[in-house]
Amino acid sequence: LGITIFKTKKVSQTDLSYGAMFSGVIATISNPYFFIWWLTIGNSLVLTSINFGKLAIIIFSIVHLLCDFIWYTFLSFFVHKTKSFFYQKVYKIITTICGILLILFGIFFIINFSNF
Repeated sequence: LGITIFKTKKVSQTDLSYGAMFSGVIATISNPYFFIWWLTIGNSLVLTSINFGKLAIIIFSIVHLLCDFIWYTFLSFFVHKTKSFFYQKVYKIITTICGILLILFGIFFIINFSNF
């Protein structure tokens, strides 16, 4: 995912005939990286939480869902409030930083969870 950020061009789509929530659900379902994440990193995190017992799995699930909800709420609010400030150069810088961070996270998880 981090590498594809550098390979793709920005596509602007301003007129959607359906809602943003529906678009987000479809994007998540059709995104192969969602399944790849759960088969690799997500699986490693679940296996690690199993070592701590059934309660740890429940806590992991709740915390994971809460973190997703908080992150996506923050992200959508931030993008909505600042979209008029982002010019093409700023957008490119932000996506480059995000791509680098995703690559670094990937390397981190590969190194730390390669024993599973």
